Amino acid sequence: MSIRRRYEHDLLEMRQGVQYLGSRVETALIDSVQALRQRDMIASQQIIIADEQINALHHQLEAECMRIIATQQPLAGDLRDIATALYITTELERIADYAKTIAKLNIRLGDEPLAEPLNNIPRMAELSVAMLRQALQAYNERNSDMARSIPADDDAIDALYDRIFRRAMAYVQEDPIHMDQMNYLIMAAYSLERTADRVINICERIVYMVEGEVIDLDMDAVVSV
Repeated sequence: MSIRRRYEHDLLEMRQGVQYLGSRVETALIDSVQALRQRDMIASQQIIIADEQINALHHQLEAECMRIIATQQPLAGDLRDIATALYITTELERIADYAKTIAKLNIRLGDEPLAEPLNNIPRMAELSVAMLRQALQAYNERNSDMARSIPADDDAIDALYDRIFRRAMAYVQEDPIHMDQMNYLIMAAYSLERTADRVINICERIVYMVEGEVIDLDMDAVVSV
């Protein structure tokens, strides 16, 4: 294999590695909320254990990106590609941590029946996962227009989080005995809200990778680099 073909092969494997890590994180997020909804402690324990594998994948990808930089000395476009992969893998690992947090919260809740049905949290998860899936597609297709459009969905997630927070606080005022439970549910919702924020960060990096511009998709500010 020629040096150039080896280099292109390394870049392809790097991109595929990001996609695989993303699929693992997406599964962890879905499973964590499903376990919470079904009060499945065993599933939550499995999610916590699986997070170690996600961490290992993150470190492997990080090491591979650094190896490519050190051995191939990539120029502008490819360097942005590698830097984006490094950034996205870090964001994905943090999203996996949110899934682990939800799993831990489910275990803390124990066998106590929920004071209210879980309606808005699964909806938040559905929207967050959809954003993540679209961001990974935008990365795979190098589609900066798609990446720019995804953050608009964050408004619905923020609205759901606010609704959950307000309802939980009102419930605690009426029945303080469920304070711990409401706090745990707020923390689960917050993890999903932060997931969406991480996806926005990923979208910003996709735009940077494709267009060479650092964009704040919340503020619509552009900095040429």
